[in-house]
Amino acid sequence: MAIACFRLFTRPPLPALPERNVPCFFRRIALLTDFPAVFPYLGIVASLAEQAIVQQRYREETAQTMRGYL
Repeated sequence: MAIACFRLFTRPPLPALPERNVPCFFRRIALLTDFPAVFPYLGIVASLAEQAIVQQRYREETAQTMRGYL
C-alpha cells in the first residue's frame, strides 16, 4: 500500500529525463533502419514507372507513323 501511495503522489523531476523505455528505444532503432532500407525499392518502382511511360510514348509514336503510311 505504501508503494502505491508513493507512486501516486510523487511527481517526476522537473527537467524531463530521457526516455529509458526499452521497447520505445528498440522501436526508434527499427524505424531509423527501416526508412533508409526502402529507398532501393522506391528506385525500382520509379524505374518501372519511367519504363512504362517510355513504352507508352513509343507506342504513340509508332501509331502516328503507321497512320502516315496508311
